[in-house]
Amino acid sequence: MPFANLTLGTRLGAAFGLLLLLMLALAGFGAERLSGVGARNAAMIEGDFARAQAANTINAATRANAAATLELFIAPDAAHGARIRARVEANKQAINAAVGTLERLLAAPPGRALLGKFKLERARYVAAFGLVDQLIGQARNDEASRLMLAETLPALDALLGTVKALTDLEQQAVEASAAAVARQIASARLLMLALTVSALVLGVACAYFITRAVTGPIRSANAAARRVASGALSGRIEVRGRAETGQLLQALLDMNESLVRIVGAVRGGTDHIVSAAGQIAAGNLDLSARTEQQAAALEQTAAS
Repeated sequence: MPFANLTLGTRLGAAFGLLLLLMLALAGFGAERLSGVGARNAAMIEGDFARAQAANTINAATRANAAATLELFIAPDAAHGARIRARVEANKQAINAAVGTLERLLAAPPGRALLGKFKLERARYVAAFGLVDQLIGQARNDEASRLMLAETLPALDALLGTVKALTDLEQQAVEASAAAVARQIASARLLMLALTVSALVLGVACAYFITRAVTGPIRSANAAARRVASGALSGRIEVRGRAETGQLLQALLDMNESLVRIVGAVRGGTDHIVSAAGQIAAGNLDLSARTEQQAAALEQTAAS
């Protein structure tokens, strides 16, 4: 069906329906994007942040145990040494828990390779530390110092290097996830802005065309009515479509044509009346002339 034949109610309903659909699409898109951002944030918190926290725990606990190893050499008594060993054991438990977290969450090959390397180097360091601790417990500090310099500290340096590499890797993963979330938010903002502008432009266009479709025929109808009111029946009335405005113009056209026919009929009747009056006047003149002729003839007859 041509647009011009649609009723005003249908046009307005279609325009508002289209705008509502755009608003619904905008809301749905926004909800979907927010859901995606939420899922990305959840994955970052439960994955990247958890791994980074575990790596930081390993780093901090390993460095604390390194300091405790050196502190054993200057412990003033056995009780103080026992407290140091208790701290070392607590740090070991924290490291074990963090390693378990990484084993559960790490999936990328670089991370798993670093974790495997960490476990091997940790085993070497723990073995070297155990020997140093035994020698200190036996008051053989000189031998413990030599073993510390020869094996424990090199093992500790290697272990700390691997821990740093693991921590840096997880920090990079967190930063990459944060950047991805930022890009996703920026993309959602841009697309929502584009949809909003599109809805605004479409709304303005619908308002313009519907207003034009209503006011144009009404102006034509108003002009036609004024022409008819002034007595000018020869103006052209163009009817477009079968909507309410088209029906109004059609009614004005029918009225104008009816008035033209009525005026034509009146003019025709007037012409007939004028013609008949002329004929009657001519007959009267002819009758008067004949009467005068007959009167003259009678006078002549009487005189003779």
